[in-house]
Amino acid sequence: MKKRLLLLLGCCLTLTSLPAQHFTLNPLKDVHPGSRELFSFPYLADSSDAAGRINTWLHGTLLETLPGKFEYSPFERIWPAGTSRQGVVRLGYLVYANNDRYFSLDVSGEYSGIYRAPFSVIHNFDAHSGRPIALEDLFTVQGLKKLQQQTVQQRTALLEGFLKTLDTTAYDNADQYHRYTGCLASVKNDDLLQDRILLTGNSLRLIRNSCSSGTENTGDVLGDLENDFGFETLKPWLSAYGRYLFLPEATPQYAPEPGKHIRIGVYQGIRDGQPVRIFIEKVYNDDSVRAFCYYNEGTGRVDLQTERKPDGSYEFREIGPDQKTVTGIFRLKYNGLYRLEGNWHTPSHATVYRVALY
Repeated sequence: MKKRLLLLLGCCLTLTSLPAQHFTLNPLKDVHPGSRELFSFPYLADSSDAAGRINTWLHGTLLETLPGKFEYSPFERIWPAGTSRQGVVRLGYLVYANNDRYFSLDVSGEYSGIYRAPFSVIHNFDAHSGRPIALEDLFTVQGLKKLQQQTVQQRTALLEGFLKTLDTTAYDNADQYHRYTGCLASVKNDDLLQDRILLTGNSLRLIRNSCSSGTENTGDVLGDLENDFGFETLKPWLSAYGRYLFLPEATPQYAPEPGKHIRIGVYQGIRDGQPVRIFIEKVYNDDSVRAFCYYNEGTGRVDLQTERKPDGSYEFREIGPDQKTVTGIFRLKYNGLYRLEGNWHTPSHATVYRVALY
């Protein structure tokens, strides 16, 4: 009896020591018809707008559909079709942070094409709004520069230290010396723009792709270059928004400072009575973007040809199933407050609708 009481007490202590989870996860699961691998994908069961926006982003960018828009499996659009071997053959995820300020996870798996290649996609979301968090949101201009300097110093020291250990008279070592010497020159110019960021419960991790290409990584002993910074270390460099996210004592600030540059994320609204969602998936240095959209009535992704106009507005041209025909055109301007406003029209301009997406 005494032993059982101790075991029960131990279980209770373990459970109570777990941090509270802000979002409730009810993962989507199914068995891959070919590989028989169990697929698992995050789904937030909460009814909040933030949870809905996160689910929409994850489904749209990774499963190529909207939440609930499938016939027999949520993974049907990414699995290899018929006898094809091209598609995702393994999928799972790991949550690193789930609190009332941010939600961070890594969705990883394996894609089969000419060869099989593992992939990892990290997402960090604001728990209040459900919008993706960008590195520049978290720091002041000078703070981001300090972070860059510290990161480059650490990576440079790592590579230089490793190069000193190599005996270049050995063939394998000579190959590694050539690889990492070239990588070192590149690392010294890192601006962090291509880094993946991962927010854990007490740190920010910057992840740079390895020094090898996907087909040449067998001899890459260092792998991806990762740099961890505890929140207390980052404290002097953080913006007001970054302080709110990472420091318990900080004054609440539920969004980054408004800016004139368009931001990644889902922009939702109505076009002629139809719900539409435009995904700004990537923003380049010149403010050009990569984007696609979904309509509620169709389950398929609509590719968008994008063009940034001289007045700062964006033209998003919907491409039909033949990947050639333009079926509709959005002409929208970013207003600095997570909104895209403007018009949608047919190529002939015969039909025009006012559109506001947020």
